[in-house]
Amino acid sequence: MYETWPEEKVAEIEEAWRSGSMSARQIAIAFETTRSAVLGLAYRKGWPARAPGRRLEAPAVRSTLSGNWRPDCCQWIEGPTRGGKKCGGEIARPNGAYCAEHQRRAVRPPGSLLKGEARD
Repeated sequence: MYETWPEEKVAEIEEAWRSGSMSARQIAIAFETTRSAVLGLAYRKGWPARAPGRRLEAPAVRSTLSGNWRPDCCQWIEGPTRGGKKCGGEIARPNGAYCAEHQRRAVRPPGSLLKGEARD
């Protein structure tokens, strides 16, 4: 069943949308509808993708590792996860994450058995 929006409700939702003080989810809760309904209404009415003044900020990245992180060095963590240091060696493969030694330790070759596994 297709339900039409009453014009006064549309005007109130538009005001909340354009003010930028509420997210689509918050508007949906306030007007007892779904987030998808609010987003669909905004799309059909041609409202701006984001209300003016509303900026989403990326969350702050907090490293639990000591030392400097570099994407071009081995990412193997020596010691405990918290407070451990990365190996920092040269990466063995393009787009890889580990040096040759840690690549051997981290990746199990196809068909190899783990310690204690029985052959069929």
